[in-house]
Amino acid sequence: TNFVWLPLVEEEADWLLEKKTIPSNFLFQLPDHNNYNTARDKRSFTQRFMQDRLTPRLYTPDELLVDFPAAGVVVKPAIGKGAIGRRFINKASDLNNIQSGDLIQERIGEGREVIGAFFLCKNGVMLAHYQHRRVRTFPEEGGVSCCAETIMIEEVKTAGARIMKELDWSGLAMIEFLKHPHENIYLAIECNARLWGTVLLSEFSRHHLVLKYIDSCLQIPIRFTEPLFKASIRWYFPYEIWYALRSPFKHLGLLRWGGKDNCYIGGTGAGWSRAIGFVLFSILNPEKWQTLYKKITPSINQ
Repeated sequence: TNFVWLPLVEEEADWLLEKKTIPSNFLFQLPDHNNYNTARDKRSFTQRFMQDRLTPRLYTPDELLVDFPAAGVVVKPAIGKGAIGRRFINKASDLNNIQSGDLIQERIGEGREVIGAFFLCKNGVMLAHYQHRRVRTFPEEGGVSCCAETIMIEEVKTAGARIMKELDWSGLAMIEFLKHPHENIYLAIECNARLWGTVLLSEFSRHHLVLKYIDSCLQIPIRFTEPLFKASIRWYFPYEIWYALRSPFKHLGLLRWGGKDNCYIGGTGAGWSRAIGFVLFSILNPEKWQTLYKKITPSINQ
């Protein structure tokens, strides 16, 4: 019997990459530790590809005191989860709020405009790929994708494949891209070296990156799948319900349910019995409420 490990938690990947011996029936795919850490650390990732103009520019506080860009900058933790800790700064006087572990990145667009590019690779060679376009995020100004639909932009695919090749990547990864408003190019703003929150869209749209990852780990031929032309996913509970309750005149329509091309995280993608269990677990789990509060707080403060 074989066990295939899925990269859900980056700290687990760190632990596996440091292990000297691992049972032969415990299977996974990861790049070497240095490249993994490069992808995981937003500062290292941006610095690695900045010279090739695949990532936005990084700034130091001293540079910004001399010449602050008109578009502002993005400040975020070098290692973090989602949009927690990220903020937009529009004037140099606000630089006092920067923490020691933060990086300052060129602002090239809004978080809700992100194109998510998803890759399965083996030794830098792309085995499977798909993309989604964010429709809605939580918080509204940018964060976790609570509604997304499949899309394919060749420029994003090419740039992402180039990054994966440079990192000699093995396994699954997500790269977030934004289009530069003036240079008309897509830049990678960060890489998530793990499974992503909307991974269900991969399965619902029949791209099946998770199943193909398992095939690759088992060293059997990667299955061929014919993806849907267009598919979308919604994170109905709690995020879209929060929108509807907070601004009913603006977002009441989000309570609408249905559509054969829509898959609901924790809902139709799981089956009704598991969906009810998911809702009950989320309501009774204090950590879920803490995570929701962290996501809501920046939105309220702004």
